[in-house]
Amino acid sequence: SFERLTGAWCPYAETNEIEFAYQSGRSSIHLPNCFGATVHFETPFCCQRTPAVNGKPAGFRSVLRGLVGQTVMIFWDPQRGLYTLEHASHLDAANGDADVSAKEVTIHNTLPTDLHVIWQWCDLVGDDVMHAREGNWHDYAPADSREIEYAWGRRLSEVEICIGVTAYRIHSFRGSYATQYNLRTHSERLVRRSRVSHANVQSASPFADDVCGLCTEKFGDTPLWPVSRTLCRHLFHDTCIKQVLFESEARRKCPICRLPLEESLVEIVHFNRIAVDTPTTAG
Repeated sequence: SFERLTGAWCPYAETNEIEFAYQSGRSSIHLPNCFGATVHFETPFCCQRTPAVNGKPAGFRSVLRGLVGQTVMIFWDPQRGLYTLEHASHLDAANGDADVSAKEVTIHNTLPTDLHVIWQWCDLVGDDVMHAREGNWHDYAPADSREIEYAWGRRLSEVEICIGVTAYRIHSFRGSYATQYNLRTHSERLVRRSRVSHANVQSASPFADDVCGLCTEKFGDTPLWPVSRTLCRHLFHDTCIKQVLFESEARRKCPICRLPLEESLVEIVHFNRIAVDTPTTAG
């Protein structure tokens, strides 16, 4: 399929199953482990649709049954805000006499050989989730990801994890998505199950030898947790300091020097992701 916002080619891990369904004359195939996607074998172009989940709108992608090495043209549809195989007349009409933005894409079947499952959370909330790109999804630490995967695989209704001094409940599992609930602030985020490659090495943290001023964990031991710095230059896990920022104004003070804190003046200074090579087929 073609990533809707960039047009990048994303080969399916389930290519053999999709091809078998196509050869069997089926009209579609459901892929429960691929974000709940359904691939529809339509004429003239196949497509993938994913369901609306927890604030994420239904997704759509163009799908091609092609040959490795084949070059195809895809076109930007400004009305729907995505790349598509379809070069319909309404695209030209929407742009007047201007040419519709198009790009060539070469088909390949290269999938990383070290793919494995990881759970990720989205840094966008509310209506902004519909505009999420790959850079907006961030890995849980391996131990937390395994806890969520266990709950997902056992069809449990929820699981609780602790990140720093913050407790979260992961619930409302639906296909490859779920909801993260902060037990203290009551805020919610969308999470997803993804297959990623850890072939690339994560960037070194300049704060690896420092410790969080609240939970006292070394930042080097928690490389996937964002690090924040207060105006008074003290370092904390972002999820830890947010517990203080949620306090009343009288109690909203730096845990180390007791200077008053303002959320707008607490900045994230390091945010790492191990999963830099993520072949995903989310809508």
